[in-house]
Amino acid sequence: MAEAHAREDKPEPRSQALLAMAAVGGVYLALPRELVIGPTWLLPTVIALLLAPTIVTHRMGRHSFNHALGIVNNGIIIVCFYL
Repeated sequence: MAEAHAREDKPEPRSQALLAMAAVGGVYLALPRELVIGPTWLLPTVIALLLAPTIVTHRMGRHSFNHALGIVNNGIIIVCFYL
């Protein structure tokens, strides 16, 4: 009989999240220069650099850490859009 406290950390599909992050980078590139903080290439580059560890942790099976990285990624995007 399985233990009641045993919990399996099941992964979620990542394609939708990757597509959404790429869309955020594209929207940021499409913004007028007056609305962009810093160089226009900065946020899409930061998104690409932050997505690499999330993909690696997902493939390694560390889904809880992957979830935390996703929250950090979204927080950075929110800060860049609302500053």
